[in-house]
Amino acid sequence: MLLEEEEKIRPTPTSDLWTLTNAEQYDVLLLVPIRGFPHVPDEAIAAIRRHVWNGGGMIGMHDVLFLAPAPFHEIFGGTGGVFPTDAASPKLRIVVRPAARRHPILAGIPDRFPLIEEHPVRTGYDPRVSRLLDAVYTSVRGEEIAHLAAWTRRYGEGWTLYFSPGHSELTRYHPYVIRLFVNAIRHFSSEGSPSAPSRVGG
Repeated sequence: MLLEEEEKIRPTPTSDLWTLTNAEQYDVLLLVPIRGFPHVPDEAIAAIRRHVWNGGGMIGMHDVLFLAPAPFHEIFGGTGGVFPTDAASPKLRIVVRPAARRHPILAGIPDRFPLIEEHPVRTGYDPRVSRLLDAVYTSVRGEEIAHLAAWTRRYGEGWTLYFSPGHSELTRYHPYVIRLFVNAIRHFSSEGSPSAPSRVGG
């Protein structure tokens, strides 16, 4: 996996974030799609919120905003979205493209790349987030429709990144999606100790 190939990034073994009370040991927490969101104890939520507020990073993907408890909506600056009814699915082809000016997190990512997803996701988000990527699909009427697919948000002294596609395993392991996460980990860690390896928990 790309994360493991990066010299300055050291993923930790998969851990149970929902019993995590020492999130501060990591530079970045990575939350990927799961089946069924468990009950998250208040202590774990407090530890994760404190981790980001005090300067840590957190990355979330796809159903994290659909299934996570409300505090995660505040931290990421968004809410679970809806599935547009004008999209032909499953196996819908979407094109991911920059939503605004170039950003360090987009380094090495082309201006356009395709993904195959079950459906597009129109996600609710705070208008103050920093827009990164749009996802564009062709509706059943032949119209091109764009929705925000990725953004970053400042939360206290830390940062979060949310990427809304991710239902498909092909998307979760797509090299440009992994590159986006690698760039975010580097970017979120750079204010702390840029010469030291980043510690990733997830």
